[in-house]
Amino acid sequence: MMDVPENPKRGASVAGRPFIDAVIEPGACFASPEALAEDPRLSREEKRLILISWAQYVLEALQDGGAEARFREAVLQQLAQLDPVAAEEYAAAFVEAARNAAPAEVAAH
Repeated sequence: MMDVPENPKRGASVAGRPFIDAVIEPGACFASPEALAEDPRLSREEKRLILISWAQYVLEALQDGGAEARFREAVLQQLAQLDPVAAEEYAAAFVEAARNAAPAEVAAH
């Protein structure tokens, strides 16, 4: 019978929370996208996964008429370091979402 090595990442935590929490709710685990990028505990792929989740959150906020421009740019900048293609795709989606949300904001005023 072959021994299965322990997974050193099993049960890993980020800011005292399980890793999956960082994927589901990055803002609860990291002060900023820059703080995430600088975290030495995470692999490049883990950071990429969390940033993509954060970009999706930003996209949803844009579709609801929110998301601060500076924050959007921070997410895109960090994501571009790890996955330029995904960053370009989200940048285009952010523009489209902002364009579609703008008429609703004008109509509400």
